[in-house]
Amino acid sequence: MSDAKIKKLRTDWGTYSHPAIKCVKMSSKRLKDWPEEDRPREKMRMKTAAHLTEVELLAILIQQGNKESSAFDLAHELMSRCNHKLSALARLSIKEMMKTKGIGIAKATLLQAAMEIGRRRMGNEAMTEEVIRDSKMVVTYLRTKMMDLPNEVFAVIFLNRANKIKHFEIISSR
Repeated sequence: MSDAKIKKLRTDWGTYSHPAIKCVKMSSKRLKDWPEEDRPREKMRMKTAAHLTEVELLAILIQQGNKESSAFDLAHELMSRCNHKLSALARLSIKEMMKTKGIGIAKATLLQAAMEIGRRRMGNEAMTEEVIRDSKMVVTYLRTKMMDLPNEVFAVIFLNRANKIKHFEIISSR
């Protein structure tokens, strides 16, 4: 395989699920040893976050690998466990994330916090209007609040007389 093709496969590792990609690894596990334009953090600085794959974005959050794997390798392993779906990653518990060698409590909680920030952003954007006017608005609000919950829940939305949301509470879950 040519060096250019290996570089292309390595760069797009998080995007494609071709079997040959798993065989393509940098000779060095450390991201610091990669060419600067291929490192996720520098790539983001030179371009924008939109130019990075989910694996590269996760590698930035993970920050450091271990002796056997780079942050990129850990991110790729996590995404592989979730079939490269962020929605599945968001549903992983901290304990499930920690089953990946190199992901400890600190990295797992950081990833969970990042997922929660994303959920809250979606919830805030979904509720640009503070007044509930119809059932579609309730569905949109609840979807953002409950989309990654692992179990069925019974929840209540408390409204005031003007139909503004005062409080959301999960009463019970299975």
